Amino acid sequence: SSRKYPAGKQWYQRRVRGECNGVRLHAKDKGIKIQNGGAFNRLTISPADLDDIGTCTCFANGIGTYDTAEIEISGEENEITITPIKNPVTCTLKKKPCFMEFSVTSLTGKIVRNDMRICKVNDDGSVSDDCVIPKQSGANVKRGFGAAKADKAGDYVLTYMGQQSEPCTLELVAKVKTKKTKKNKKQQMQ
Repeated sequence: SSRKYPAGKQWYQRRVRGECNGVRLHAKDKGIKIQNGGAFNRLTISPADLDDIGTCTCFANGIGTYDTAEIEISGEENEITITPIKNPVTCTLKKKPCFMEFSVTSLTGKIVRNDMRICKVNDDGSVSDDCVIPKQSGANVKRGFGAAKADKAGDYVLTYMGQQSEPCTLELVAKVKTKKTKKNKKQQMQ
């Protein structure tokens, strides 16, 4: 049987593949994209991480043609520091405001608040699902508890980019009620 090709088009097979540090990359690998375009071929690694440091090569070959391009991936490990501003944090039970604040610094790259979580720590030391994305507070980030109820007391950690702060304790104390006597009322009026 013969194959018919559309008139005016040149048909040939072109192959593109990638390799990093001697390991072949496949388009189905997570974060790997290999594009075979009419005027270009492209190898994309996104996001690149420290395991990708080294030399990557994009190979393209077709009928009678062969080309390569190399890129060098470099980087350094980022050091992230997470520090509670105040530890422990003491709030009055069922009274606003009540919040916990952390400082987060990074040697390289921009800090992304939406990638952070402030989470309650379970009694066994594991991180619970009671997590929130913190709010910006100047150069720091914070978790508000509103008029905190008794079940909010305990330890909390801030997690970011695989790092975790030391536990920060939220202590809740009862409201101090004062009885108003005639003498107190007179002093307040003066």
